[in-house]
Parts: sequence; structure tokens; C-alpha cells
Amino acid sequence: MKLQYDADTEQFRRELVAWLEANGPPDEERLAEPVRSSAHMPGWARAWQRRLFDAGWLVPGWPPELGGRNATPVQQLVYFEEMARLPMQRSTNIQGLTIIAPSILDYGNDAQKERWLLPTMRAEISWCLGMSEPGAGSDLAALTTRAERSGADWLVNGQKVWTSGAADSDYCFCFVRTDPNLPKHRGISVLIIDMRSPGVDVRPLPELTDRTAATSARSTSTAWGCRARTSSARRTAAGRWRQDRSPTSAACSGRRPRPSSRSASPGSAS
Repeated sequence: MKLQYDADTEQFRRELVAWLEANGPPDEERLAEPVRSSAHMPGWARAWQRRLFDAGWLVPGWPPELGGRNATPVQQLVYFEEMARLPMQRSTNIQGLTIIAPSILDYGNDAQKERWLLPTMRAEISWCLGMSEPGAGSDLAALTTRAERSGADWLVNGQKVWTSGAADSDYCFCFVRTDPNLPKHRGISVLIIDMRSPGVDVRPLPELTDRTAATSARSTSTAWGCRARTSSARRTAAGRWRQDRSPTSAACSGRRPRPSSRSASPGSAS
């Protein structure tokens, strides 16, 4: 028995391969500006992801307006076969593209999708994922970072650890405890926290190697302590994750210095 894809699927593959060969980022650009973390998006990476988005090759199973082409499951399998042959991923902010964007698509409201989903897909913003804590690793329900209401705002206190790309990300998709009276696997909400917020402290974790401080700072393992307060004017209308299944914005005003080597894509929001 000879197993093979049908003619339409192989045509899909040929179109994809031809596009990748014509549009992939040049090696010299990638080597001149290497990726330092899973949230660092050099200029070439932002441009590459945007080209994939515009051509419908970023997430082919999604509709065209979200960077896809409504590809079938078999076509998506072929897509990932061919993407695995490339020397780079479709996005250098992989947690933003594969975890956070689908979560906002499935559970966010329309305002949140417009504000965060599309800019994520177009490589205009990058994300870290705030789950692990010093006392909560694979057991997410053990988290102790808390968010308390203060009028119309949220006040967040706690620490996350092993937060990949925290130093390079614009936002954190942060899991916090909002109701300590419920069983520990409940009462957990998701806040979208602006990483430039006053009170957000990002610290690299030193490695048990002979690497220099600069190399250690590039590590995707970072710890941060957070005390942030939401701005009601910028907070979207949403409730707790388990009530309306929609993440709440905890974006604050204020800015902190960014690494000088960070690149912004043309036309991205400031």
C-alpha cells in the first residue's frame, strides 16, 4: 500500500513552499540581530510575521482576517511539515501566537480582540505568560499572586518566576487569585498587565554557569514581582475568567526603560 496526499493537498504544499522561498527573511538579517528571548522580536522577525499574516500563512486554519486561509486539517499538517524545515519559527514570540492569541480569540470580548488579538497577530506587540511562581510550578492552582479590587481598579501583589521573555514583552497574560474564599482550583482570573506599569519589577535569574552577566540577561528564565494598579479609563469591560470567560485588562499608565536593541515594526502602536 502506498500512502500519499491527494493532488489538492500537494498543490497546497507547492504554493506554500514557493511562497516561503520567495519571502523568508535573509540569513544575514537573522544573524545580524539574533533573538534573545521568546518575547524578543527583532525588526526582521516582526516583518517576517507580518508577511505571513498578510499572505494568510501565519495560522492557516484561521480565517483570512486573522492571518489564515481556512485550511483543512490535512493542509495544516502539511503546513507544519514544511515550516519545520525552516531555520526560524513563524513567530519569535511563540507563547503570544500559540497560547495567548487563541485564548483571547476563544474567550475575549470584541473590544479585547480588537485591542490585543490583531496587534499580536501582526507582530506589533509581544507577550509573556505569568503562570509559574516560587511555590507554584506545574500546580497552577497553588498560585498566591493576588489581585484585589480597589474601587474600579485592581491592585496586584505577588511574584512570578521562569517567566520566559518577561524583559522583552509588552504585556503579561497573568494568572492571579481574585477570590481566596473559593477552593484553590477556582477563584483564579487572568489579567492582561502592561509590563511598563509602575511597580512591575523584572529581574533575570542567574545561571549556574560561567556565562557573563550579559549572556545571563538573555536567558528566558526571569523573575518579576508585581504591584500594579489598573487604570479604569483603559480597562475593558470584562469580568472574571470563570464567570464570563473573558480576560480582564490590568493595563496601567507609566513606562519603564526598554533594552536599547529592541526593534519596533513599522506602523506599530506606541
